[in-house]
Amino acid sequence: MLVCSNPHFKMAADLTNFLLPSSRLPTDVTFMVSGKEVGAHKSFLATAHPAFDQMFFEAEAGARVTRVKVEGEVSEHTFNLFLRHMYGCKIEVEEVAEFSTLAELHNITSQFGHEELGKEVKERLRRLLNMETRGPSALVELNMLLAKLNMEWLLPAVEEKAKAIEVEEEDLDGLFAIINQDGPQTKMAEEMVARFLGKHCPITRQLAAFVATKSSEALPAGALARILHSINRDGVELENKDINVKVAMKGDDHCKEEGEDSRRMTDAGTEEFQKEKGKDISGQKETIMSFLAFTNFPENMRIKMVETFFEQAIWA
Repeated sequence: MLVCSNPHFKMAADLTNFLLPSSRLPTDVTFMVSGKEVGAHKSFLATAHPAFDQMFFEAEAGARVTRVKVEGEVSEHTFNLFLRHMYGCKIEVEEVAEFSTLAELHNITSQFGHEELGKEVKERLRRLLNMETRGPSALVELNMLLAKLNMEWLLPAVEEKAKAIEVEEEDLDGLFAIINQDGPQTKMAEEMVARFLGKHCPITRQLAAFVATKSSEALPAGALARILHSINRDGVELENKDINVKVAMKGDDHCKEEGEDSRRMTDAGTEEFQKEKGKDISGQKETIMSFLAFTNFPENMRIKMVETFFEQAIWA
């Protein structure tokens, strides 16, 4: 990752030994990096790059600057890589394979005006994104990281990959965990789940089974309603079979059906709601109302349908 001899680099030699704790040359500026203190030398940094020369010596108050805050979520390790680069031990950007390290380096170069290194890092980020194969949850987490570091220029590429990726059943638990965090990237995870359901639960009774099981098991009611709305918005056409079926969920396969016609909704849903006795059920009601609207159930009968279901499920 680091090559400590480069005739074209501005430092005449590798001076990173002055960053070691054993160095006898005292530091005269401290960088605050995610709550940790990292010492450095103004003169070395100013010699390495004009941005630091202006910061410490050209600005009126520069000579009095003894503490500098590094903005954003940057690790001490990544900032030390940058410092070593400035002290003559050049970063070989093409050898950096960790996306998070590159993203943090981009954040540092943007703050301190190091355009040359920043350009290398941006190109490496683009190539690495195109080369890497990431699962759905990893893509959402990457999107979160880029948003935190204000790297909006790379977000469209991540969003395109997120739209194209195949979501499998083994990916659902990770996506559910992200949705339950209720963070800024919830929408992307919900759209992935909606795409999975649109493909793997093509008939109404299978979606009913998913709703009945997941409404209180893994997903907030509001999130489940948004997922159903997303399926409807994207124009997925379902075979609207009779909802009065008996559906049993096996393991993690949320879209299998079994058994014969029975009561409204499902035994799975009834069992889940029985566990919710005495709790606030407004969220579940909202979800079922959304599902009935999604399946074009007659509007004038929806409230009665929901009330009847809860009477049977909770008081039975």
